[in-house]
Amino acid sequence: MVTGISVLCPTRGRPQVVREMARSAIHTAHGPIQMVFFVDDDDHETHAAITRWDKQPPPDVSFHIVGAPRGDVAMSNMWNWCAQMALQIKPRWPLMFVDDEALFHTEGWDAIFIRALAGYPDGSALVYPDDTIHGAVLGAYFTVAPTWVEIFGRLTPPMFTYGYADVWCFEVAKAADRAIYLPGVVIENRAPKLQPPDLVHQENQARAERDRPGDLYNATQPQREDDVCRLRNWIDQHRPDSFHWMHR
Repeated sequence: MVTGISVLCPTRGRPQVVREMARSAIHTAHGPIQMVFFVDDDDHETHAAITRWDKQPPPDVSFHIVGAPRGDVAMSNMWNWCAQMALQIKPRWPLMFVDDEALFHTEGWDAIFIRALAGYPDGSALVYPDDTIHGAVLGAYFTVAPTWVEIFGRLTPPMFTYGYADVWCFEVAKAADRAIYLPGVVIENRAPKLQPPDLVHQENQARAERDRPGDLYNATQPQREDDVCRLRNWIDQHRPDSFHWMHR
């Protein structure tokens, strides 16, 4: 039986913010979790914030860090690096896409996600909480079964230097009728509250203006249509009476 979740989170230059995110996830989870962070090699302060705690985390919580030289990995690909490590350690655990601005509010959020995913034995569902900004409109944070990586060969699209990783996955799942909103789970996106914008936010905005990821997103529509076809084919080929992702 699957009891844990892997929380995947790229972060840079926000040691206090990412610690707050991690604390909120740990204090509200009812089962084991592993937290996998992508941290640039030169971000020593964030490395220290993740690995050094005044109070030892619970025994069923583990922390892992992957990274590369700054600029070598596109932002949307960082979740793939996290997912790869997470699956090496816990290959059957669901994968949760978040960022360091998340704040977990709902007790037992992990158990709720696992139960929701268990309702889709083919492992095709994308379940997402209320992030207090988008509601049902967008799964800016989401959780999928590990089969998602098997279907697409990755968790997230690897090519965006800012944004759109969440939008891509959500739109693909929605087109296949597999985007499942869980309004009873609140994981707050604190971006509007983290004011004034810090250096990380300013750098992200500058990168977005330079690289125009929205144009790339529009240009890659055929690739998303291919992903929708892959997901629908997987659903058609994996029926509940013969397959369940949790029992593999």
